[in-house]
Amino acid sequence: MKEHRNDLIAGIVLAVFSIIYLGLTTQVRAFTGVGATPITARTMPQIWGVVLLLCAVILIGRSFARIKKEKAAGGTMEKAATPKEWLSHNYAVVGTFAALFVYAAIFKTVGYVISTILYLAVQIPLLTPKEELKKPKTYVIAVILILIFTFATDYMFVKWFSVRLPKGFWGF
Repeated sequence: MKEHRNDLIAGIVLAVFSIIYLGLTTQVRAFTGVGATPITARTMPQIWGVVLLLCAVILIGRSFARIKKEKAAGGTMEKAATPKEWLSHNYAVVGTFAALFVYAAIFKTVGYVISTILYLAVQIPLLTPKEELKKPKTYVIAVILILIFTFATDYMFVKWFSVRLPKGFWGF
């Protein structure tokens, strides 16, 4: 039942985040161009916010249904984990949120390329199984993937989509 409770908590956090996100999408300036159009710069962020909220509601509903089913079958609630146990079990989630926060905080100052390389250098080891991290080959592959992804996406956004990404104080 511990797993269902974790899903419930995750669903609630996701729902709160998506509601805040949806509220912030109203601050996106809508460029109408020559005339009025139903699709603006707000459209995709709002679609993502609604999809995220729907996923959260489904996760919450599924958690309640599983908890109810397990209680009916005679299951009992387990003792809550200590903060240290919880953190050791959920280090990847906590690390991911921390990395995303730092990424967003340094993005404009440091620039897209440097901040993306740093973010991926933290995120990939967080999500890689511990057994794989013992192999030196894993780090070589990670560095190659980080560089290819970062420079390819930078090129795509700047050259193909004409999106200006922050260059940071180093100029790239």
